[in-house]
Amino acid sequence: MSAGPYEPPKSVVRDAPAEPVERPRQVGLAAKCLWASIGIGGILLVLDYRFIAGAGSAATAWIVPAAVLGVLALFTAAISAGRNWARIVFLVLFVIGALPYFAVLAEMFARSKLTASLSVIQLLLQAAAMVLVFTKPGSAWFRRQA
Repeated sequence: MSAGPYEPPKSVVRDAPAEPVERPRQVGLAAKCLWASIGIGGILLVLDYRFIAGAGSAATAWIVPAAVLGVLALFTAAISAGRNWARIVFLVLFVIGALPYFAVLAEMFARSKLTASLSVIQLLLQAAAMVLVFTKPGSAWFRRQA
C-alpha cells in the first residue's frame, strides 16, 4: 500500500569518512616532557649508581632501573599515539610513585643536591605532562581516540 504524496523520500545514507583528528600541541608537549623525564632518569642512573648498587647486586642496579625506564618509554609512546589507557595507567603509577617520593626527598638532598634536584625536575616534568593530557584540549583528544 502506498502512502501517496506523503511518502518519505528515499535516499542512501552512508557514514561520512572519518577524518583524522590532529593531536593537540599540549599532548605533543606532554610527550616531550615525558621523554625528557626518561632522559633525566638515565642520567640519574649513572650519577647515583653507587647508591643504587649498594642496595643490591650490580646486575640489579642496572637491570631494574633500565626496565623501569623502558616501561616509561612504552607508556610515553602510547600516550603520544593517543592511547587513553596509557595516560590513565601512567597517572595511577605516577601517584603511587609520588607518595613515597616526598618521604625520602630530604634524604636525597642530604646525599646529593645534584641528583635530588634532577629528581625533582623529573617529577615536575611528569606532573606537567599529566596536567597537559588530563586537561582540555588534550583530554578531549584522548576520548576521541578511544
